[in-house]
Amino acid sequence: MSDIKNDEFDFAEDFADLNENSIQEEALETEETVVNPHEANFNWYIIQTVSGYEQKAYTLLEAALKDSDYRDYFGQMIIPVETVITRTGSKVRKSERKLFPSYIFIQMEMNFTTLNLVRGVTHVLGFVGHQKGKQPEPMKKSELEKILKLVKDSEISPKETIKFKAGDLVIIKRDDFKNYEGEVVSVNTGAVPGEDKVSVALSFMGARRIIELKASEVDIAPASK
Repeated sequence: MSDIKNDEFDFAEDFADLNENSIQEEALETEETVVNPHEANFNWYIIQTVSGYEQKAYTLLEAALKDSDYRDYFGQMIIPVETVITRTGSKVRKSERKLFPSYIFIQMEMNFTTLNLVRGVTHVLGFVGHQKGKQPEPMKKSELEKILKLVKDSEISPKETIKFKAGDLVIIKRDDFKNYEGEVVSVNTGAVPGEDKVSVALSFMGARRIIELKASEVDIAPASK
């Protein structure tokens, strides 16, 4: 008999746990998702900053919005950059370059208060397309998509640049002219990354000769560094 009672007790306990879990799950399902009511009025705008101070203005604006009662009136902020790979002979350096220096792109609900909140931040000059007595013109969706595509494309296929210029003295690394020194005559950027060429003038067997080399086959001559 005692075994039967224990089984009945366990069943009752399990049922109670199951019922409690069901109640909790229903409560979670019925809990409403918090939605920012201002998002429906968001548009993208362009802020102009003092030249060279876009990052500083971004940081100050971010701080101002964080402490503001109007934080929910703002969405994303971006400073579009492209990824650049710079080659100097065999040396490769990866960096970021601003696509639109002196500009910040911001998503927000525009009204008199939010307009002046942004304009009051140090290093901010104002909104692009803003005329006195009127609200700034928001960006077109097609314009924003083009900018975001530029950023995405540069992440997938970084833009490559060669850090050589006409007149630079270089040393050749290719076997047939290894350790010869020459002068860069011209730089030719290839359509495909890694296909950049440099034309180098060198003295060979008493005569001046111009040869074309891959950018990776030359380096800045020690005397020029």
